[in-house]
Amino acid sequence: MLTGNQQFVDLLAGLAPGTAAVNPYRDPGLCNNLNAYMALLSERPGPRILLVGEALGYRGGSQTGIPFSSTRLLRSAPHQFLKALKPRLQLSGNDAEATAAALWQFLKGRRRIPLCWNAYPFHPHRPGEPNSNRGPNARELGLGLEILGQLMTLYRPEAIIAVGNAAGRATGKMAARLPTLQVRHPSYGGRREFLDGMAVAYRRQL
Repeated sequence: MLTGNQQFVDLLAGLAPGTAAVNPYRDPGLCNNLNAYMALLSERPGPRILLVGEALGYRGGSQTGIPFSSTRLLRSAPHQFLKALKPRLQLSGNDAEATAAALWQFLKGRRRIPLCWNAYPFHPHRPGEPNSNRGPNARELGLGLEILGQLMTLYRPEAIIAVGNAAGRATGKMAARLPTLQVRHPSYGGRREFLDGMAVAYRRQL
């Protein structure tokens, strides 16, 4: 059984995702970033929220090690939580990522910050095109489900928000006893519905 954040991050770093996916946690700097994020979040009081998306994107979490983030977002630090986190991070580049921007637009001014994760915690891409995104396949989601279970045991969330259908299926299998709400993914014109859904989730669950 995992007993701490560092052990969980070490577990991730040792996994081989396959030929059409990248495990960013092979990079010690990105392991450091994830560990710092989880540690700082664990120190915050209040209910523990788990927010689950689909997978890391090539312009976002695969460059930072932190789900629902980008290097540009973390450099600009538009929330007090990110301002406190920034000095602990190792960042390279200045790319933006739309899903991360949408989430932190919603969180701006809110004290309750979720632990962000994904149904598949690595970066799946089209074969031979590492600078692309694709949806995780069934095998990858199976691996992600095992990791999600370990994360939930470690973090002990009190409520879950699933972003998109892949996340909804994953959390539905893991969280039958927890308050769970699925919201639309902000991509493909869904940003407004995502923000509205997040507002409903916070009102109902928190």
